[in-house]
Amino acid sequence: MTVGSPGNKSVGIVPFTDAVYPSCVGVTAKSPSGSGCMEVGRVKGYYGIGELEITVSQWVTFLNTVDPTGTDPNRLYDAGESSTAWPKYGSINYSASKPNGSHYRVASPAWANKPYAFSDFTRAARFVNALQNGKVLSQSTTSSAGFDITSYRIRLSARTTTGMYDFAGKNQGLKRTSANGFVIPSQNEWIKAAYYDPTGGGTYSYWKYPTNAGVFGDGDATVPTPSVLNPKTGAVTNGST
Repeated sequence: MTVGSPGNKSVGIVPFTDAVYPSCVGVTAKSPSGSGCMEVGRVKGYYGIGELEITVSQWVTFLNTVDPTGTDPNRLYDAGESSTAWPKYGSINYSASKPNGSHYRVASPAWANKPYAFSDFTRAARFVNALQNGKVLSQSTTSSAGFDITSYRIRLSARTTTGMYDFAGKNQGLKRTSANGFVIPSQNEWIKAAYYDPTGGGTYSYWKYPTNAGVFGDGDATVPTPSVLNPKTGAVTNGST
């Protein structure tokens, strides 16, 4: 989805504390680990951010596309992700005996549409390169709650060494190579999308929670109500945020 209000103001925070400041000027508070105030949330231009997380099923498609032989030269998979190694949370299984292009599979149908939880920056960057180098099969844009949401169908590319992130260069994939395309959101991009209120709500235009303006300094008094899963139907309900 598109995130507007380019050039928004940043806000000062001290990690792992329940406070927010208009800036870091004069802030002497420290986090439990000793780090000081940092200014976050400002983004110069318009940008897009994913509305949903990458699912286990999508990640399996990625693995079988970029590693059809199952040799995993770029260390995109770890045996600890399997249901054998971790029966409760292992979501992806690997089999060396399967045909090329199908060595990886979702461990259980129940995992297919759940978020993939074993990635790191390097793995995510190679996933982004597969998107960036892939072929857009369809693209459509709709509007919801004031946001423009663009949906893509993409045939992933097997090329992951170069693209938005260049693993062949001296920076080893740490920097974006283009101003346009698929990316891993920066800290400021993520914070703005999750917490910034362009109408000036919250505190200094930032919410305490992604779904609730909350009140900084009140502990968990204004924490959003938890969602409830019906184990029989799979329905998730939340009476309020």
